[in-house]
Amino acid sequence: MGAGDTTSVAGVSRPTRHERQLRRAESPRYRWQVLTVLMVGVFSSSFPTTLLSASLPVIAKDLHTTTSVISWVQTAPAIAFAIGMPFFGKLGDLHGHRRAFIYGFAGTAISALLTASAFSAGALIVIRTLGQLCGAATSTAAFGLIATVFEREERAKAVGVYTSVLAMSPVIAVVAGGPLIDAIGWRPLFVIQALPAILAVLVAIPVLPDTPRKPATRFDLAGAATLGVAVTAALFAVNRGGVWGWASPAVVAGFVLAPIALAAFVTIERRLDDPLLPLDFFARRDFTASIGTNALVQMAYLGGFTIAPFMISRLFGYKTYKTALILIIRPILFSIGAALAGRSERRFGGRFMQVSGSCFLTAGALVTGLGAWNTSLPEILLGLALTGWGVGIARPSNTTAVTNSVDEIDVGVATGVLNMIGQIGAAVGITVLLAIVAESREPSTFAVAGVVSGAIAAASIMTAALLRRAPAE
Repeated sequence: MGAGDTTSVAGVSRPTRHERQLRRAESPRYRWQVLTVLMVGVFSSSFPTTLLSASLPVIAKDLHTTTSVISWVQTAPAIAFAIGMPFFGKLGDLHGHRRAFIYGFAGTAISALLTASAFSAGALIVIRTLGQLCGAATSTAAFGLIATVFEREERAKAVGVYTSVLAMSPVIAVVAGGPLIDAIGWRPLFVIQALPAILAVLVAIPVLPDTPRKPATRFDLAGAATLGVAVTAALFAVNRGGVWGWASPAVVAGFVLAPIALAAFVTIERRLDDPLLPLDFFARRDFTASIGTNALVQMAYLGGFTIAPFMISRLFGYKTYKTALILIIRPILFSIGAALAGRSERRFGGRFMQVSGSCFLTAGALVTGLGAWNTSLPEILLGLALTGWGVGIARPSNTTAVTNSVDEIDVGVATGVLNMIGQIGAAVGITVLLAIVAESREPSTFAVAGVVSGAIAAASIMTAALLRRAPAE
């Protein structure tokens, strides 16, 4: 019986799942139903991120461990997320993004419940790392599904809405979850996270469409292994350099191993008919320019985001929760900007949106530095708002440029590489700006950090300008 045939039970013909899916796909509302499912999923995956960072001292005390050990609750999952995205993106391209999304969010729900019951720091680190691997699978699958149900000219709008929810989720967590953690502890946060993840799985099964597959193509294990070693070594060295010292044998070994493994990866990919990552992607102007822009934007944005709590608490003496409430202005403006940008790209063009976003990010970083120099909270708030707005209006066009530069069958690995390189950029930015700030409480130190962040953001203006100028409508 073929995929499009009907099944017969007790003499009654029933349409198969494939037939029901085809009928739903004829509805103009169907693609937005798919997007809604994806947004429920991304809400659950990003919900605890900001609060987890703010709660690390409390978690360390609860699990009877040190700050240096508990910091791996962020470090190890970030590395896993970065290296997992191209791998799971490729698996989704080969075997279907619907399956990757469902399995990924099932894993996310399980890891959230296990996190709530973690009995030691080691267990918590392992569980969170596995959970972020599941998050990597769902993130790339989401973009693959968007590319399947939305035409190219509509993708920016869909990505804008999706990104808006991604940015707003931690804001809701801070406002709603902060008092909860103060009242009953950090563990219930992850029980709450599991609920929308379970809902996403249950709704995804009947709603999400199948995507094109390459079942006869073997997964490039050698390429995956060498790329994984290269990225892990680079991220480990960058992350630990500021903590252990740049002359530490482990850090030096990471910097030596990374280019060797990357060279091996390139050699392997050149010899294969079906590589993990087709190297000709990098000869495509929009692909390479967007990836470079994203790396620089994440370097400036997340580097600045990491030092912002230290700036607020050290210059003004605010406690954790009040600091978090001040900082949510960035993700709020990010969310609003992304939603509006997705609707505006067809009018102004992707290059204009990315260049404009980088300009706002540059201005925001410099204004934040000026606010630190003057110890002026209103100026700092303006700077934070500008950076959030800038990244928000640039992000949908950045992702869309990558998805539109490759065939639909390769969207998973392409967006995986986009986000992996963005994570590397973020790690570099965080390390550089934390090294500048260190333990200083001087306004001038944070002003210097703002200038450095602004210089990095200014470089992203130039890479964004390399994009092809698509005709605006």
